[in-house]
Amino acid sequence: MAWKTLRVWCLIGLCLPLLLACGGAPPPDVTAKFFLQEFVDDMNAAVDKYEDQRVRVSGEVVFVESGHIVWEKPYIAISAPGEELIKPVVACLLSDEALAKDISSGDSISVEGTVFIAAMTSFLIETAPEGFELILNKCSPVEVGANQRVDSQPTPTSLPSLTLSPTPTSLPSPTLSPTPTSLPPPTNTPQAAATVTPVPFEWVAKTDEDLFSIEIPSRWVSTIEEEDRLEETQAYLDANVPGTLALFQGLDPMTNSNVLAIADFRVLYTEEPQPIDLEEYTEMQLLDLGDSKLLSVSDINIGGLYGAEIRTETIEGFRQNFALLLGDQPKMGCGSLGIILIGTVVIESQASLVENAMNSFQVLPTAAFLDSCDDRKALSFLESSDSDVPSTSTIKAVDLVEEFNSNAVVATQKYSGSDLIIEGEVTTIDYDYLGDPYVAVGSGDLFAWSTVWCMVSDVSDVAGLSVGDKVTVAGTFFEWDTMDVVLKPCSP
Repeated sequence: MAWKTLRVWCLIGLCLPLLLACGGAPPPDVTAKFFLQEFVDDMNAAVDKYEDQRVRVSGEVVFVESGHIVWEKPYIAISAPGEELIKPVVACLLSDEALAKDISSGDSISVEGTVFIAAMTSFLIETAPEGFELILNKCSPVEVGANQRVDSQPTPTSLPSLTLSPTPTSLPSPTLSPTPTSLPPPTNTPQAAATVTPVPFEWVAKTDEDLFSIEIPSRWVSTIEEEDRLEETQAYLDANVPGTLALFQGLDPMTNSNVLAIADFRVLYTEEPQPIDLEEYTEMQLLDLGDSKLLSVSDINIGGLYGAEIRTETIEGFRQNFALLLGDQPKMGCGSLGIILIGTVVIESQASLVENAMNSFQVLPTAAFLDSCDDRKALSFLESSDSDVPSTSTIKAVDLVEEFNSNAVVATQKYSGSDLIIEGEVTTIDYDYLGDPYVAVGSGDLFAWSTVWCMVSDVSDVAGLSVGDKVTVAGTFFEWDTMDVVLKPCSP
C-alpha cells in the first residue's frame, strides 16, 4: 500500500480528563480482539480509521517488559483472552515504567494510547497475521483487574526484572536475499525514555539433529520449530542454484532482521570432489551482488571454519553480511562442502544481534558422512546408476541445454563428472569474468540465450575457430550456472 506521511499529533497534547473538560469526544473503546481483527480484515481501512488516533483497548495482559526491543520503552503486551501460544498483541508503550506497577500476566486491563503505524506493520500482518504487533504510543493503563483505577501520577518505583519473553510468532516465508520495507523516521515516532534500559534477553541454542547448532535471541522464531517455512527458499534454490540446501532461518518477527544458513553441495556432485578454492568462491559471490553496495571483504573464522566475510548495503539501505565458510574436516566434505550464512540487518541497533547469531554457528562433528579424507572419490554424492552417460556419446548442444532448462536438478545429477562430446554452432569466443577463454556452442538461433561453454585451457585451441562455425567439443561437465552448461576442462 502507499503509506501516508505520518502526521504530527499536535492538536491535543493533554491527558484525557482535560480533553473531556474541553468538550471533546472520548476515544473509541474496543476490545483487543476486535481491534486486532480489524487490521487483519482490511489493513487500509483500519489505518485510515485509527492512525494517530487515541483509542481505549481492553484485553488480557500477555507480559510486561521494561524495554521494547525496537522502541526501547517499557511496555505492556495485551491481547484477547485465550490459551493460544501464538497470537497478535497490542503493545502499550509507557512513558514511565512505574505505570506498570503491580500489573502481571493474565490481568484484565484497559489501556489508552495513540495508534502508531510502524513501517513493518503491513508486512507483518500480511505474512504473519497470527502473530503481529500493533503499537499504542503515549499509552497508559486506565483500569486493571477488578476495575481498580490506576493513579495518574504514580509514585516512581522500579519494575522487577521479568523473564517472560514474547510468545514467538510464525515465520514469514523467507527469500534468498530479503528486501524488507524501510522504516522511515515518522513524526509521531515514540521517543526513547532516558531512564529506561532494555531488558537483557536470553540466547537460546537451536540444533538440527546431528548437523549444526546456532544461538539466536529468545524472542526470535526459527525453522527448527516450523521446518516447512523453508520450502519457498528451497524451491528458489532448486530453480536457481541446484545442489544447495536451505538449512536454517532465524528471524525477529518484529523487524524482520534474520540469519539464513545454506549448505552448498555442488562440488560433491562430481566424480572426484576437490577442495573449494576460497578466492575463486569469493569472487563468484561478489559478481552476484546486483545493486547492493560492497562495504568490505575480510577473512573470518566461525566455529573452527575458515572463510571470507562480505559486508554489503542493499539499495534500500539495509545491511547484509555474507559468511562463506569452508573446512578441511570430514564434516565439511574434506573441503568440498561450503556453508553460506546470510545475515540481514533491518534495524541498525540489531547489527550486533545478527552478527552474534552468525558467529555462534557450528557444524557438528556428527555431520561427517565419512571417517577420513583419504579417498576423495568416496566423497561423491553421485550414485553409480547416475553415471549412465557414455563418454563417447555425442550430444547436440541444443538438446543438452534443453535438459537443464527443463529440470536442472535431475540433469546436474545425471551429467556430474561425466565426459561429454557436444556438437553445435560457435556463438561466442571470449573470456569469462575470471579471464579464462571459452567457446560458446549452441544452436546458432539469434534468440537462444542458453549455450554450452567449453572452457579451454589454451587460447591456441580456438585459433582456427570463428563465430558461425560448426564444431564438436569434448569436456567434463563442471556446472549449470542457471544460464549455460559449463564444460571444464574442455577442448574443440
